[in-house]
This record gives sequence, C-alpha cells and structure tokens, in this order.
Amino acid sequence: MKILSLVTAFTTSSPRGMPHNNQERKVNGEGDTVTQGIVATVIGIISLLAFKIWEAPQAGVDVHSARAAAGMNQAKRSVEAAYTHDSKNTVQGDATNFQTLSPEMLEHIQNSVKAVHDKVELEKGKMSGRQEKKMAVKKRAPAPPRRVFSAEELSKFGPGSETLYAVILGKVFDVTSGAQHYAAGNAYSVFTGMDATKSFITGDFNRETASADVSSLSGPEKSQIPEWVSFFEEKYEQVGVMEGLYYNSDGAETDFLRSVLADAADAIKEGEKEMEQFPPCNVERVVGQPGRIWCTDMTTGHKREWVGVPRKFFKAGAHQHRCACVPVDRLDDARLTEYEGCPPLSASCSVP
Repeated sequence: MKILSLVTAFTTSSPRGMPHNNQERKVNGEGDTVTQGIVATVIGIISLLAFKIWEAPQAGVDVHSARAAAGMNQAKRSVEAAYTHDSKNTVQGDATNFQTLSPEMLEHIQNSVKAVHDKVELEKGKMSGRQEKKMAVKKRAPAPPRRVFSAEELSKFGPGSETLYAVILGKVFDVTSGAQHYAAGNAYSVFTGMDATKSFITGDFNRETASADVSSLSGPEKSQIPEWVSFFEEKYEQVGVMEGLYYNSDGAETDFLRSVLADAADAIKEGEKEMEQFPPCNVERVVGQPGRIWCTDMTTGHKREWVGVPRKFFKAGAHQHRCACVPVDRLDDARLTEYEGCPPLSASCSVP
C-alpha cells in the first residue's frame, strides 16, 4: 500500500539536528523507547487517516468506528508505556504529552505528519476525481439508438426478401428464423414488410385490405393485442419501430398508441371481472360423439357458493361466444343465450 511505504520513509529517517549517539538519545535512562513511542504515534495517526480514506468508505462505516479508535488507542498506549517505562520517571501523561521532547524531534514529527497528511489528501482528491468521472460517464451514457423505419424502408423486408421483418403495433421484429410461416406463400406473410396489426385480431390475411389501424375494434378485441406483442417480444428480436400511427419520426410513442394500450388495459380488467361473474363451463368432446358441457361449484380450483347453468356468453362487440356458468339470478343478462336442446335450469347437457 502506498501509504505504508510513505510512513516507513518518514518515521525511520533521522530529523535534521537529531542526535545519533545512543547515550545522547536517552530520556530518563530508557534509551530510545520514547522515539519508538513517537513513531508508533505517527503510525497510529497515519493509520487513522488511511482508514478514513480507503477502508471506511468501502466498509460503509463512520471514521470514528471501533476499528479506527482501537488503532489510535494502541498507538497512544505505546507512547504512554515509553514515558512510564521507568518507575522513577517524573514525566507522566498520555500520548499527547510531548513536553519533554527536543524541539528538533517535535519539528520532525510535525513535518512528517503534515507531509503524510498532504499526500493522503492528494490521493483522496485523485480517487474522488476518478469516481466523479465514472459517475458522470455513467449518467451521460445514452440509451441505445432505436431505428425508425419508414413504410418504404419496411417494404423491402416483406415477402420475397431474405430478411423478413414483421410489424405489430408499430414494433418491428426480425422473423427471418420463422420463414416457414412468414415467407412468401405462407399464411403469415401478410405481417411482413408492413404493419397489419388489425389482421392479428380479425384474421384478414389479404395484404390489400390489411391495416395497422385498430380503432374500429371492440374493447375485448383490443385486449388481445398485448398478448400478440408479448409473443413476438419473447420469440423474436425487435430491430426498431415503424413511423406512422404508433411512433413518430423520432421513435417516440404517439397519443394514438397510448390510447390503444389504455383501451386494451381497460378491456382486460373488464374481462377478468366477467370471468369472475360468469366462470367458464367444463367441456368434454369425443370424436364421433355428442359433446358435454356442465357446471360445478368450483372455479379454477376455488370453491364458490353457487353452481350455475351453462349459457353462451357473448362479449360486447365480439362475434364468438364461450360457454359460461351463470347463476340463476343473472339469466336475464343481454349477453347470454341458451344452448339449443338443453334444459333451461340444468347444470349439465349434451351439445352437437
């Protein structure tokens, strides 16, 4: 450690004018024990400074922690022992009592500590500067650039291209690995080279009539869009966005996109509420035989207080229905239709 070599250099060199004769260095007949104690004090002070800069920040503790205090106390005890080594010693005190030392030694100690302190502060400044630079670079790191495709650019990645890009809700995905589905002549080729978000819901695979605009879809239909987006995000790499309904020329979301996502979120919540009110029936079908639908007092493993009867449930604006178990006091709901040939209040019946 740099600080240790510095300590050694300053504490082992003799101060200018300091006697070198052992006899002359004696204080109260105890040889150079006082000098050793002073050296220990200097080391203790420097250790505290080093701890403050290098160890305390890393350990996440205050500079006056037990560890730092212990280091200083040990140095103070060393000097105290040096002073009181002789039982006849008339000088009493702790490590801060330097009144018996020569002016030359005191000056040497002060200069040593000041030099070490200045060096430590310099190193501290360098470390702080490097840390600030790192933080500044980290804060300034720009987000990865998002490529914005125009409709004309995207048309080059449609059917017949070696690289295939599919678009949904303005997000562009590389679907080349799924060429068996998206290449020319395959059913999903309508989704490449253009935004045909609406076709994901309506099943319109005609490129002439396919559209990105989903404003005419019902809430329940819009609720299916996030599922499709999640499918592409999990399976394919997104390479950018398309300028148009959902993103502007800078790649930022449009108000229309936010509106569609809000409508979808509301529809999803409504759908969850409907599933609680009208849970799905149990369905059994065997090839060549009539099917069977029935209701119980269980919903996805949870027991409810009623059984209900099977009904066709049509979501608002939807063209298809699902089988729902309906409590007898809710049979007048306009979204419900009876199954032909089923007893009105039976919990089970056969269906074609």
